[in-house]
Amino acid sequence: MSPFSINRRRCLQALAGGGLATVLPAQAAPSPATGEQRLLQYLEALARPDGGYGWAGQDRSHLTPTYAVVGCYQQLGQKPPHAERLAEFIRTHHPFALKTLEHRLPVFEYQ
Repeated sequence: MSPFSINRRRCLQALAGGGLATVLPAQAAPSPATGEQRLLQYLEALARPDGGYGWAGQDRSHLTPTYAVVGCYQQLGQKPPHAERLAEFIRTHHPFALKTLEHRLPVFEYQ
């Protein structure tokens, strides 16, 4: 049987689902704005005082969660808060820039 064919069971399931949707209150389904607001609150909870972002439970910020947060803001179509401080953090906090290396390593940066 093809997944697109209609039989009695599928017809009853569709009718029951439609009837159930009319009985449920409108607030049972979360609105997209509520989910977006919760996501923005979570992203701001990851902000650190030095201008970057860190994982939950981490005191120091790091480039990987910072890039992830910037990507989330871009997908949401919003500008990150304190964009100037954030850009400065990204420019100056590469792990290789934090300490001098003993040997020169060729580095191919993905981020």
